[in-house]
Amino acid sequence: MTEPYFQSDLATIYNGNALEILQELPDESVQMCMSSPPYWGLRNYVGGSDIVWGDDEKCEHKWSRRDTLLHNGRGDAQKSGKYSTQEPIPDMPHSDSTCSLCGAWRGQLGLEPTPELYVAHLMMIFSEVKRVLRKDGSFYLNIGDTYASGKGTCYNPGGNSNSLEATKKEAGAYPLNRGNKSTLALSGLQPKCMTLIPERVMFAMIDDGWILRNKIVWHKPNSMPSSVKDRFTATWEYVYFFTKAGRYYFDLDAVREPHKTQSKVNNPHRVRLEQAKNDDLFGHGPNPQSFNLRVRDVKRGKGGSSAQSGELKASEKEVEEYSYPEKYHGSSHNGRAGMDNLTKHDQAVGRTGDVSYTDPLHTRDYSPKGKNPGDYWDITTRGFKGTHFAVYPEALCERPIKASSRVGDTILDPFAGSGTTGVVAKRLGRRAILIDCVEPYCAIAKGRITAVEYQPKLEVC
Repeated sequence: MTEPYFQSDLATIYNGNALEILQELPDESVQMCMSSPPYWGLRNYVGGSDIVWGDDEKCEHKWSRRDTLLHNGRGDAQKSGKYSTQEPIPDMPHSDSTCSLCGAWRGQLGLEPTPELYVAHLMMIFSEVKRVLRKDGSFYLNIGDTYASGKGTCYNPGGNSNSLEATKKEAGAYPLNRGNKSTLALSGLQPKCMTLIPERVMFAMIDDGWILRNKIVWHKPNSMPSSVKDRFTATWEYVYFFTKAGRYYFDLDAVREPHKTQSKVNNPHRVRLEQAKNDDLFGHGPNPQSFNLRVRDVKRGKGGSSAQSGELKASEKEVEEYSYPEKYHGSSHNGRAGMDNLTKHDQAVGRTGDVSYTDPLHTRDYSPKGKNPGDYWDITTRGFKGTHFAVYPEALCERPIKASSRVGDTILDPFAGSGTTGVVAKRLGRRAILIDCVEPYCAIAKGRITAVEYQPKLEVC
């Protein structure tokens, strides 16, 4: 059993291979997983371990080495005016190996030669996540896309001796060249094409038995400026919401947002609906209407005759003042009244007027606790004063943790990085299990988690 790098009442941090450490955790021991793995073809994490993937224990491996250069160049932000005076950083040598006998690959997650191999390795880890997740548990996966043969322009690796970017450079964080023509051809990708990594992972997860409940869009209002001139700037990423089973824990009330006040003046639908409730078809009540079958038929141009009065007639004033009560609800005099303008769906659900969404499904009272926040999240990225540069904001994992776990539950992050998931988990009174293969990142996570305190919500008497 791997010894924890750090352990306290509400947090345990492991420094090592996520796949191996997950295999040591008990079945159904965590309530929720929130994580963001290394994106494919984006960065080489110095200090990250080379792992043998797809290993055949009986194979006497014969490794074929592949040497490449991780292209550093000057990132999109660095190309803008703010960074225009900085010098480019030389390319960094990189190598990985493939066994010519069993096909095993030796290297760091995210540096695979093809997207397919990257997804296969992720699924090995996520299968273990599924095993350790409780039956009513959930998995929130934040993952972004990359461009085929893009030259690693996702972050600015330059900077002078006083800049944060220089610190990252010294830590060995280098973007890389995502594929060459030969490896891209194997994946059916043209240079500059999006690799669709999120979609590939999504379908692989579904094939593995996961249930996809939401494709949440994390929109970044302060996304990094881009110098690209032949496409639009990428300003959002996916957060997939998966569950292990059809019945799972989810507390919507914990994450509801305040309703936006809406008066009758600017909501004509509510005006019509309120009027429909109070109208009396026979001229009585707070909103009497001039109801007369004779005038109604004349106004409709039906003409004809009546057994009581002969030919149907109506004065111009009667026709002008007449309003259709069946516009709001059906008439007791005629079962078809008000049905002429309704769709088949309206009739099927028993709607008796043309007021939109008046069946019970759509007219439930608003929850006093607030509205459902939906699947489009505007969350600003936050700066981080440390050597880890792929840090998602605390607000991104706060909502999932609140909705999909209870106080005292265990939250897992197999790609913990600087420990943001653990920080939020502890602040909300949850336990956290964090795993990362880079020791300096484990040290950052330890410091951040130690500094935060759980503050229980006090009940108001």
